[in-house]
Amino acid sequence: PAQPEFIHSVTQTGEIVGAFISGSRFILITSDGECACGFSRLDDKSKYIPSINCAGTELDISDDSTHILGTPTRVQYAAVCTYDISDNMSASVNGIYYGDISQVFYGAGFMAIMTHTEGYSNEFYFFSGREYLYAGKLSADNIAENFSLTNITYSNGSYKLTGMQYRTGTENPDTFDGRITAADVSEDLANISVGCGQWLSSLPEITEITLDSERQIVCLSTYDNIFTDDLTISGHFAIIDFSGCISVYEPAAAPDYLDGIENIFSMGKPYGEFETMISMGNGIYLRYRGSPDSLDIYDFSGESVTSFTSVYSLSDADSYCYRHCVLSDSLIAVISISPTVDKYGDLSFRNPECRINLYSFNMDTDEKVRLISQYECGSYESVEFFYANGQTYFVSDLSDVPMVIKQ
Repeated sequence: PAQPEFIHSVTQTGEIVGAFISGSRFILITSDGECACGFSRLDDKSKYIPSINCAGTELDISDDSTHILGTPTRVQYAAVCTYDISDNMSASVNGIYYGDISQVFYGAGFMAIMTHTEGYSNEFYFFSGREYLYAGKLSADNIAENFSLTNITYSNGSYKLTGMQYRTGTENPDTFDGRITAADVSEDLANISVGCGQWLSSLPEITEITLDSERQIVCLSTYDNIFTDDLTISGHFAIIDFSGCISVYEPAAAPDYLDGIENIFSMGKPYGEFETMISMGNGIYLRYRGSPDSLDIYDFSGESVTSFTSVYSLSDADSYCYRHCVLSDSLIAVISISPTVDKYGDLSFRNPECRINLYSFNMDTDEKVRLISQYECGSYESVEFFYANGQTYFVSDLSDVPMVIKQ
């Protein structure tokens, strides 16, 4: 149709953890329950039972589909449901999982749930296949001592786990040293290969992971002059190669530190990740600078990383990039947020102005990045992009129908 038409609706209680389409199936993961801090929005915690409705029909949740992970100390669940969005709308409950759930990782044909129980090592529960059947579990200690997980993906028949291993600081015992630690785990969880980077001082943390085929590009931060008034935070790259024996190396090119900068909205998918790396294909990435109202260009295609340090202005100096959508190898849409002035004359993000900026990208021109057009889009939380019939659309709270991005 000329415009997308409403067909069916589904309702699944809880906060959305993951939602994606695989073929004719729509997989929705939601979570609800008592917070790790002890807060509960329900006085009666026994009422934390998910409700699932598909096209007006309430689904029964059987005992066989309900599972307990470990020995929980609080009531919290993750509900996984698959909806067939072909002509005959139907749904099936893959599983309702209760436990001290810390994070959920997912993709087509795999899911992993991490639990964190005080006094115990984190545990990772794996589910695989079209029906997300239970495949087994691992402890963080199976990867490395004092291992802190950041991400789990699945490709080429194995799970890829990425995180940091920590130890007491060698230069300052009041802080921690850390090093990138990655593991390749076979689908049956029987074989584990581990690779590590160099130890870094100054409390290193992973701020972002970008998937690049069998590589992962990791953004790190380190704290310099910690516990002093001269505290600074530096950014670093690390590259993990899973194509053979796991290798981890850190190129000389260093990005700006972005995660947590004042006035930056650290929101995104999932769990508040702020996506700063924009893949333009062939190992070329754009990355927001510290403002971040401008971009740097990095070439990761070779063994060493080439950086183009010129700054390409994206928008007004007082606006901030939020999310992006790559439309082609030469077009990119970036959502920008501009603060408003409150009654005290201060900049405020309480009701920010939001717009979509469409840029062209061409490495063979002097300008390289150029603003083409802008679209007002209302609330930044309401904006989503999607593709249909060869067109890119966006939806927002400014319109009842999706809008086409003209390329």
